[in-house]
Amino acid sequence: MDTEQLLNTIVSDYKNILSLPTDDQLNQARKIRESLNQLIHHRLSNITNVKNEISKAKGQSSQTQTVLNFIHHLIGQFPYPVFVPSTSQCNNMSGEKRSETFTSYSDFLYYFMANLTNILSSPDVNAIHDDAWKLLCLLHQLIKTKNICLYKILLKKSVDLFVELSAVSMRHDQDTMGEVSVTVFSNNSKVGLNICTFEKLEQFQVVASNILKEHLADIFQLIP
Repeated sequence: MDTEQLLNTIVSDYKNILSLPTDDQLNQARKIRESLNQLIHHRLSNITNVKNEISKAKGQSSQTQTVLNFIHHLIGQFPYPVFVPSTSQCNNMSGEKRSETFTSYSDFLYYFMANLTNILSSPDVNAIHDDAWKLLCLLHQLIKTKNICLYKILLKKSVDLFVELSAVSMRHDQDTMGEVSVTVFSNNSKVGLNICTFEKLEQFQVVASNILKEHLADIFQLIP
């Protein structure tokens, strides 16, 4: 499915989602997240492709920017129940159902955050850094205001990312750096941030540090 088809599918699946019963809403939201995952994979995950696409756009809006702006619009205007479960939805679930639902949301968010972080750590695509950073901030703000439990999980992951990158930095230098996969954003190691050079590692550290600075007060308050 190409980008336009995925966008149309997501828009179509969004229609009337809030009028559905709760269980159907969650199932439809899961379907939309699967489509968003495909969109993220096709348009955001390969930095070389993103770089080439931006270059071909010659100063115009690239498809990558269109995708980032599209997701930004969805988060800003229609956050429930695709990007974050409502508190009432969570309260009405059994423990097992709540755990299953949180895993569905968190796995999607980890994958999305990993790709945004990868973009922000890549100087070759700095034309979309501002869009990616705004989207990352909006995502955190949404979850902070709508589901504090999920927000704590994301904050912990951000701290873990910084710690893992620091550990890699301590083990390597310019001469010993080989390809390293940082899997902090995944429960099952299927999502990795591949770091091939020491320069790339330093860029990742800058991004991770900026994320922590943005949420430092909440980290001290909410993370044990």
